[in-house]
Amino acid sequence: MAYIQSFGRGTSGVVKATAGRVLAVHLTNTSAETRYFQLFDHPQVPAPGAVPVFCYPVSAQESIALGADLLGSEGIEFTPGCTWGISTLKDEFFPATASEHMLFVRYQ
Repeated sequence: MAYIQSFGRGTSGVVKATAGRVLAVHLTNTSAETRYFQLFDHPQVPAPGAVPVFCYPVSAQESIALGADLLGSEGIEFTPGCTWGISTLKDEFFPATASEHMLFVRYQ
C-alpha cells in the first residue's frame, strides 16, 4: 500500500523512520532562487551539512513532479529510513526558507 503525505512548508522532515521507498514527489518552489530537493538514507531529520543520496534542482517559481521516470518503477529504496530536505546548496543540506515551498511525497 502506498501513502501520500503533505509536508507543507517545512525545509526538512521524515518521510518514513523505517525502511521504505519513495515513489513520487510533487514540489512547488515559490522563491526567486533555485532550490534543491534532497533525499537522505537516514531515519532522522538531516542536519546542516548532511550529504544527500538524491538531489534534484527546482528552479525559481517552478513546480515539479518526480515519478517513475526519475525515481524508477519501484521508487528509491531506503533501508534505515528516509528523510528529505529543501536546500540552497546542491551537494549538502543547508535549509532554505520554509515559507517558499510546498511538498507532497508518495511512499510505501
